[in-house]
Amino acid sequence: MATAFEKMDQAGLKERFVREVQRKIFAGELLPGEQLPPERELAAQMGISRSLVNVGILDLESKGFVKVVPRCGTFVQDCRKNPTPQTLAALMSYDSTKLDYSLFHSLTDTRLLVERECVRLSVALGDPTIFAGMREAWERMQTDRQDELKDALMDYHYHLTKASGNLVYPMIFKGFELVLRHLMETYLQQKLRHEEYMSLHEDLLVALEAMDAKAADEALVGILGISIGVLEKPYK
Repeated sequence: MATAFEKMDQAGLKERFVREVQRKIFAGELLPGEQLPPERELAAQMGISRSLVNVGILDLESKGFVKVVPRCGTFVQDCRKNPTPQTLAALMSYDSTKLDYSLFHSLTDTRLLVERECVRLSVALGDPTIFAGMREAWERMQTDRQDELKDALMDYHYHLTKASGNLVYPMIFKGFELVLRHLMETYLQQKLRHEEYMSLHEDLLVALEAMDAKAADEALVGILGISIGVLEKPYK
């Protein structure tokens, strides 16, 4: 069955058209090699002019999301195998809960790699005071309000990247903040293994303050292992 496109209002139409096609690609609704409907049909489905669709298609092609083949049509490119800097920028600004399963796993694998390295680097600095931001976030995590808990959890892990002393890791975390927030929200809505999840956050903080790299790494792997395990089913 062909992918359907909804009508759009007039505000920022070209940008919204581009984001909608990107969203369908990131969500796995449009697959590599799949042909988009003709520009006239896209314009009619989405309630915008054909000229805006044409400009949007050219923008998507410049970012590596589609390929325009003369006299044949527009085809979805495999932006995961052939990414551009604009591909990464688009993923960083992605604000939907839907993600293609392989993209979900790649993102969580990257987060695990970065945060484990942050644990190692922060302990190597030998200064327990650098975890004050995590301690403050942990105290805010003692709440039953899901929105407050989500904010505190995000701050907790952000301060872990800052504690590493590496200037780029916090930038990476902040860069993916939108999509990470949606993943966090989806996890919290599942209400599975929550007590263990929270307990491991305390274990991680205590281990870091004690400069115990091994225990801290085990706690972090446990935290992300729970969230990935819980999220894997709805994303798969």
